[in-house]
Amino acid sequence: MILFVNAPRRRSRRALLVAGSVLLLSLSFLWLPPRRKSPVVGIARDTTWARAGMMADLMLSGIEILPSTPAASESYTVHVFVLNRGVLSSGRYAVRLTVFNAGGEVLHQVVSSSSSSLDPGGIGSPGPLRIRAAGLPGEYVAEAVLLAEDYQDEQASNNTLRAKFAVE
Repeated sequence: MILFVNAPRRRSRRALLVAGSVLLLSLSFLWLPPRRKSPVVGIARDTTWARAGMMADLMLSGIEILPSTPAASESYTVHVFVLNRGVLSSGRYAVRLTVFNAGGEVLHQVVSSSSSSLDPGGIGSPGPLRIRAAGLPGEYVAEAVLLAEDYQDEQASNNTLRAKFAVE
């Protein structure tokens, strides 16, 4: 820095300003207190993790109701599609399907288990779920919940899916 300011050439105002700024910055680093080597007391560490590494991530990708508008007197079939978005194969899984009426009352509840795992990127279904007739025309809601049986799901927040349908 001293050599730059005392150099035997014509000094421009800008060069002196840059040299002075660099000098002030270097002095400010000397005046700042050193960083602490130990962690600050009173800050809790995050201990909520349960594992390291990536896992299977199954998610419900769709609900198909056949026929799409069933009659009040006929049974209908529900297919629930499951997608593995993770990087590892999943274990076995189950799907719990609950059918609600417009008032939120549970009409049917069925659980169907898969017999195999899903490879990464694979789509599967635990099988068609046969539901008996609703009995009355109106609006209904089918809610599917994915249940992990012998694996740990990477993201459990995408394990519920709802679909509205009408019964005539």
